[in-house]
Amino acid sequence: MSTTFNIIPTKIDDSLTFQNVLTLAKQTLENQLNKLSIDLSVDLSANIHDNKEVYVKDINLNSKFIWTDNEYAWFTVDKSNGGTDAYCDKLSEHLSDWDTYIEDTLDNIAIRPQFKQQIIECEYEWYFRRSAGQSPMMSLAYGHLTAAVAKLTDGYIYTYDGAWHDNIFPATAEQLLEVYFYPDKAKDAADFDWVTRCIEGLKSDFASR
Repeated sequence: MSTTFNIIPTKIDDSLTFQNVLTLAKQTLENQLNKLSIDLSVDLSANIHDNKEVYVKDINLNSKFIWTDNEYAWFTVDKSNGGTDAYCDKLSEHLSDWDTYIEDTLDNIAIRPQFKQQIIECEYEWYFRRSAGQSPMMSLAYGHLTAAVAKLTDGYIYTYDGAWHDNIFPATAEQLLEVYFYPDKAKDAADFDWVTRCIEGLKSDFASR
C-alpha cells in the first residue's frame, strides 16, 4: 500500500528549483525534529530515474523543478534508508475538463475565474508517493518535500488515499505542516499509534548512533 500527496500550483517562477525545494524541506524537517526533541541535522538529495529504470541521472540543483512524464524524481535523506518518488505531470496533456477538475479538487476554496486561470497557466502538478515499509524518517520527510513545493508555488495540497486525515484538504504548506506527523493532531487512534511508533523509532534509532 502507498499514499500520495498531490500539489496544484497557482504560480511557477524562477524560485521553483530543486535546490530551493531541498533547502526549504530541510529547514522545516529539522524544525519539526527539534519540536519532537530530536536534535539532528539532515541532508536531502535527489536524482532522476527513467520510469523503466533505463537510466538514472544527476540533477543540476539550480534547474527548474520539472521533469518529463517518462521519469520520476527520487528523494532520499542521508541518515535514513529508502526514499520517496515524485512525479511531474503536465496537466494540459492529460485533462480535458479543467473546470470540473479544479473545482472538485479545490472544493472548499473560493474559485475565482482569475484564480482558475492562474492554475491553468501553470500546466503542471506534482505528487509525492510514500510506499509501504518506508522508514519513519522518510515518512516524515515526504510531507516536508510536499510542503516545500506547495510553498514555492503558492500551491494547494490534497490527497485521495489517506496520506493524512482529509478534513484539512485542500491545504496550504503551512496548514499541512501545522498538523502532519504530530500525534496530538492525529485523526484517530490508528493514526496516533502509527505516528507515535514512528517518532519513538526515530528517537531510538538516532540515539544509538
